[in-house]
Amino acid sequence: MKNRLMALCLTAGSLLAMQAQEIPLVSNIYGRANTTTLNGQWHYIVDVQERGYYDYRMNEDRYGFFRDAHQRSKLDLVEYNFDTSPQMAIPGDWNTQDNQLFFYEGTVWFRRTFDYQPKAGKRTVLYFGAVNYEAIVYVNGTKMGRHVGGFTPFNFDITLALKPGQNNVIVKVDNKRDLEKIDGLSGLSPWILMDFRSPARYLPYVQNYFNRKGLISPEGQKKLGFYIMQQYYKKLMADD
Repeated sequence: MKNRLMALCLTAGSLLAMQAQEIPLVSNIYGRANTTTLNGQWHYIVDVQERGYYDYRMNEDRYGFFRDAHQRSKLDLVEYNFDTSPQMAIPGDWNTQDNQLFFYEGTVWFRRTFDYQPKAGKRTVLYFGAVNYEAIVYVNGTKMGRHVGGFTPFNFDITLALKPGQNNVIVKVDNKRDLEKIDGLSGLSPWILMDFRSPARYLPYVQNYFNRKGLISPEGQKKLGFYIMQQYYKKLMADD
């Protein structure tokens, strides 16, 4: 499943004042004047275990990657750095731009900085052409909102989060398929959909983090997950 992060831009317009949240989609975004494109090179960090989002109690961590923190001294517990992380062309997908992420499903954080001067009496909207699949958006460390759906555009009113000068947009993107929607698959690794034999690890950079159960053992024995998937797809074909 490819991840897409596409067509981002800022537009200033006379919109009603709103809190940070997803707002009704602004029409004709590409035909509007006074827009600033954010397409180009974005820094990204792969977060397999989502340590940049959850704390040890699995609550949203207030010191997460969205803060874009910088280590000021050796005592600062900051274990990430967007400034030195690799870059990726946006619009684009991570599966074809980073060989290590060709089969990756999970969380990747993206950051783009930009200079902006807020305009008095104007509202500013951050527009996304599409993000696959779940996107949580932050501007200057403030959460703008969450959008689910990989094929639909969306936007946020970010006026109150902006400041004169340099600003940043950080997007937590998660493209995992939800196995919970398939009856009986709860607890099975997402890699069963692609890795049919275990415990081979064709992508150790990613796969070593998972407890991979697989569908077929190295000896060729079909596991429970195989039969669950078989019945699931048989039912789909019968329903069609």
